[in-house]
Amino acid sequence: MLAVTLALRATSLSAQQVALVHQDDSAAFLKLRHRLDSIRAYRPTVAVVLSGGGAKSASQLAPLAYFKEKGIPVDVVIGTSMGGLVAGMAAVGTDSTVMEDVVRNTPWFNVVADITPRKDYLYHNKIMRDRSQGVLTFGLDSDGIRRGIIPRGGSNGQNMTNLINSLTVGYNDSLDFADLPVAMLTVSTDMVTGKPKVFYGGSISNAVMSTFSVPGLFALERRKDGKKLTDGAMYNNYPVDVVRNVGADIVIGVDITATKLTADQIESMTDALMQSFDMQGIDNYYASIEDTDLYLRPEIDDFDMLMLDRKSISTLIERGRKLVEDRRASIDSLASEIGVEGSQEFARPPLRTDLCSVSEVDFKGVTPKEEKYLRSLLNTASGGYTPDEANRMASIIRGTGLFEKVIFRFEGSEEPYHLVFDCAPRPPKELSFGVRFDTRDFFALRADARFNANRLGHSFGFGARIGMRSSISGEYSWAPSFSLPSLYAGVRAGYVAPIRGRLYSSPGIQVEMGNISAAGEAGLKYEPWRNMALKAGFLADFHSYRGADGIFLPSLFASVGADTFDSSYFPTKGFRIKALYAYHLPHGPYFKGHETEASADLALSVGPFTFNPHARVRARFGEGTVPLSLLNAVTQELPGRYFDTEFAFAGALSNIFFTETVMATAGTDLRLNFGKHHAGVKGDVMIAPVVSPGVAAYYGMDSPFGPLVRAGVQWSSLAGAGAFITIGTDF
Repeated sequence: MLAVTLALRATSLSAQQVALVHQDDSAAFLKLRHRLDSIRAYRPTVAVVLSGGGAKSASQLAPLAYFKEKGIPVDVVIGTSMGGLVAGMAAVGTDSTVMEDVVRNTPWFNVVADITPRKDYLYHNKIMRDRSQGVLTFGLDSDGIRRGIIPRGGSNGQNMTNLINSLTVGYNDSLDFADLPVAMLTVSTDMVTGKPKVFYGGSISNAVMSTFSVPGLFALERRKDGKKLTDGAMYNNYPVDVVRNVGADIVIGVDITATKLTADQIESMTDALMQSFDMQGIDNYYASIEDTDLYLRPEIDDFDMLMLDRKSISTLIERGRKLVEDRRASIDSLASEIGVEGSQEFARPPLRTDLCSVSEVDFKGVTPKEEKYLRSLLNTASGGYTPDEANRMASIIRGTGLFEKVIFRFEGSEEPYHLVFDCAPRPPKELSFGVRFDTRDFFALRADARFNANRLGHSFGFGARIGMRSSISGEYSWAPSFSLPSLYAGVRAGYVAPIRGRLYSSPGIQVEMGNISAAGEAGLKYEPWRNMALKAGFLADFHSYRGADGIFLPSLFASVGADTFDSSYFPTKGFRIKALYAYHLPHGPYFKGHETEASADLALSVGPFTFNPHARVRARFGEGTVPLSLLNAVTQELPGRYFDTEFAFAGALSNIFFTETVMATAGTDLRLNFGKHHAGVKGDVMIAPVVSPGVAAYYGMDSPFGPLVRAGVQWSSLAGAGAFITIGTDF
């Protein structure tokens, strides 16, 4: 029976048919046909088809591993959507245990959402992103095309592309996929014509990203030929017809296509998305099932494409193993029927995942000054880099804020490689925003706009905040070089609504503090290292309190900050240090003299537990009347919530002001981290001007875009007991 089938399928396509159907890839198509024809001389050709289904592709790993164990010679592997990533790993000869480790341990949400780790941002970019839930860019992109403020997609594919390149070192160049250890194909959909686009060659990462690009989830890239391609599942999620067309005699399919839903079953966004995918090529899908020699389908209907958490991935891998057990007899029978005598091995460079010898590091899409800066920042040199190190370097480059997308690749088929970073300039305008709801402010909103941010030359920034503390601000800066300080000048005006508090020296007296303020400052700012910033200048500060005359306070200041925390809100490692010195110039009867402030936070973790000790101190030495704006104070949770001189203190349910010139607190936070959830206890002790304890127990839930919620109960000898809840970012 098999011999008859092979005879019927060995008929070659005419040159006219090839030119008509594969106009862009006819040479690569014919090369693959020739390869399969040469194999057919001693055995039937075998293709494996991997349909797309997001996270469910984890269930395709065990069947692939068993095919290899049984000696089934896979000549072509084709994948759609996430199945394309699995196909790419299989095509370059990735070991099955490595594939499983990648799928199980990759932080998929961070990869798909293009999250840059906080530790890789420059200091000022960390501060900006800590108080924002999102950043939108607009203006002219690297192609000179005007981009609106509405993003083209949730992700530009940097992290996914770099993951693919790190898994295919030695095959990062453009090549015919017929030359891979296992020939590979992927299928995408042309957004203009609605027709499928089959990749027979080119860049593996480009082919995989094109079939993986779910509309809305990934920005659609404009190709050199002008096409815009999207997820292959939109048209042909189970492309048996494609491998038949290149000459596959036997087709084995591992199908994870979602089952068709009834009207009552379509409830979630994922349900609607998958149903819309499958509607496009439904007739072709059922025909492809009929044309499959060995059809394998795992029992995964209780999963959807977005279940990318580690527990779900592990379960899906086990479902793949169960599929192998259930269909072992059928797979073994096919292996015996095919036979493996006379199998042909194609020359292949070894797949590299360890230290790779590099002769040169190059940057594309950058100016000479930017290249000099990046080489200094990364300390680049020829020698050797692992794929993980190259990926981290790309992340640090993006963390400068100069580039929207940074892709690395190891050029060359053997060592020493040429390590290249392709950098796409970031549009010059950006808008960031933050929102917070809490038990103190109820609602607060912040928005910042920056023009020519992070670049040399002139830049401008504007900010606005609405809430109990409202303000507007503007800043101009001029950066002559990446290695020299920048000049800056800024102005701001603000209003703090009257808030209730009390003076510690008069516990029975309630006070209402509110003011109108304005300030102007100018000076120098400098970031000598990625995690540190220096600032020095002149500040002219004006405050007007209800029932009091306006106060003008001129001062000279210098500050330094260093921050290596991996997370601003729930750090597990790193430190944060800040120090300020100010000299208040003589002006009327008000305070003149010295002011110093310092704070230090540390994060240490053992397993799921994190220990966060912290300490803060502020002191003034001089003479004259201390104005209200310089009074030391403690407040709940958020330092500087209403006034710049506030320290956060566990149990400070309302503001408590101190007339004394020295204030110091210390404490620690012991936290249990379980995924995005955090629970802990926090203890603070005020050391000066009085000794007073405060404690809090809390729960928090994090996300890559900032904290979703923080809530708890607290007590202090200063203010008694109470509860708090915060939703959103701190600013």
